[in-house]
Amino acid sequence: MRRRLPSDDSSDGSEYTESNADGSVTSDTDLTDNETCSNEDGKQGEEVEDQAWLFADKNHPPEHYTSMLETFDEREYTKEDYKESTASQVLRKLAKKHGLKKIGRDKACMYVEDLTRVLETNLVTTEKRYSHGRYRIQTQVYLQLGGFTANRPKALLSLCYRHVQVTLLRDPEGGPHRVLLKLTFEFTKEFLGIKDMQVFFSSKIYLSFRDTNNLVRNTFPIPEVIYDKTLTFSPHVFLLGMLFHDGAFAAYNLTSPEELSRLSIPPERNELPLRLNRKLDDIPVFRMAERTPEGWVISKDKPLPDSTLRPWIKSLGEITRFAQITRPYSLRYAGGKAFNENGNVSEAMQNLMMGHANIRTFLKHYLSRRVTVDTQAVVRGIQPQDALMRAACTMSRSIDARRPRSLTPEQSASPWNKTFALPSA
Repeated sequence: MRRRLPSDDSSDGSEYTESNADGSVTSDTDLTDNETCSNEDGKQGEEVEDQAWLFADKNHPPEHYTSMLETFDEREYTKEDYKESTASQVLRKLAKKHGLKKIGRDKACMYVEDLTRVLETNLVTTEKRYSHGRYRIQTQVYLQLGGFTANRPKALLSLCYRHVQVTLLRDPEGGPHRVLLKLTFEFTKEFLGIKDMQVFFSSKIYLSFRDTNNLVRNTFPIPEVIYDKTLTFSPHVFLLGMLFHDGAFAAYNLTSPEELSRLSIPPERNELPLRLNRKLDDIPVFRMAERTPEGWVISKDKPLPDSTLRPWIKSLGEITRFAQITRPYSLRYAGGKAFNENGNVSEAMQNLMMGHANIRTFLKHYLSRRVTVDTQAVVRGIQPQDALMRAACTMSRSIDARRPRSLTPEQSASPWNKTFALPSA
């Protein structure tokens, strides 16, 4: 192992002739001075020889260590040459040594019943405060799109205006025109370089190839629901509101919902594209707020980071009084499960929507290990209690208004008093 040479970092050994106004420092030593450099190199060589004497023995004289230092290649020493199996063995030994359990984290699913609670909480609660009002709307849209599309969290946050298409679509059944949102999500998935993908055509035939771009892209059309019982789940209301606020439409007079309601589709056409301003192509839909002398304002181009959004979703789950921790991936788990159980979604379509190469990825990493089927009814041949089983597996089952979120005033006043205990749930 290469040994570092000692260096003197004390300020007493440094002398400067002048200091510039910008904080830069000019030294009185010219680095191009051959005499100075030669002296330093000679001093360093003497230190190496002195250190070599410390390791000398009968079988290895000081010259042996000196020659090793001269031929030492640090690139070979720092190169990662461990196999994946070796790392796994080390992790298993460490887990056994420290008594760690080999049980994975429970993949809690945020079903539509749970998502309804969280969306309503986000809109009406005063316990969760945002530095800017748009943050609340952005959180609402994020939860809606995450629940409907089951996309990865970073794919949702990377949504830009070029990925959004708004179209006024003619209803084939003769109803009023519908607003259709087409959202394209992109996600670059990398793991140790190039990703190997296998596409199965049958149980015995498949093609294996290497995806050099590692870019997963999928497009979701979301039609408007007319006469919906609640607007809590309507991304059209909240996302279109953000588009109007940003002046995102290319048509200069399309600036409000009233203008949108006056539009009509020309005869012999089935759609009316409502194009967005091309200047906003690279502007993120979800943006962060910045502090200014006038207060908080939404940035024009800085995306909302994932590290900011995650605590918000966790806090909303706590305010809703869930026992489980709400995470963005809870939406992806629940959405994937809904796709898998729906008869209208084929296996190929599920892989496309989830961005998976094959169904094995979902079975291994996304499918919850909690059985949600009434096995008793299946074995006995009786009517399954689907509603009861559904209620037993949701996060809403654990809601308890008595569950504390913070310390009481008495507990806060005595932070070092360990005699108190949190109120029991």
